Amino acid sequence: MSNQTPSYYRQEGDWIDYTPNANVSAGDTIKIGNAILIAKEDIPANTLGQLGRVGVFRVPKDASTFSAFDAVYWNATGNPTGGTAGSGCYTSTSAGNTLAGRAAAAQLTGDATVDLILNGATP
Repeated sequence: MSNQTPSYYRQEGDWIDYTPNANVSAGDTIKIGNAILIAKEDIPANTLGQLGRVGVFRVPKDASTFSAFDAVYWNATGNPTGGTAGSGCYTSTSAGNTLAGRAAAAQLTGDATVDLILNGATP
């Protein structure tokens, strides 16, 4: 027998409990440390909600092009195609941005979204 301190199961890992300091809207991207997560639903400030850690999400992107399984990064101040400038979006540019996952399919410059295979544990 081991004297190891035991670990205990808490929850499924696809969704992580999260209590924000400010209101969060469904679909918002949240960066915690080096992890990128996406809000499952609206979460009022100081209220427990959930963030998606894994899965495939359709997310706003900039003018980047992607081939299937290219790296996708979160740019918190990026300019989404057809969206509000500076509001944040996903990009192929690694410098200064956070790795979020991989593109599920090819996307062209004029496309407003990319299907992201999210990996919220990606450092």
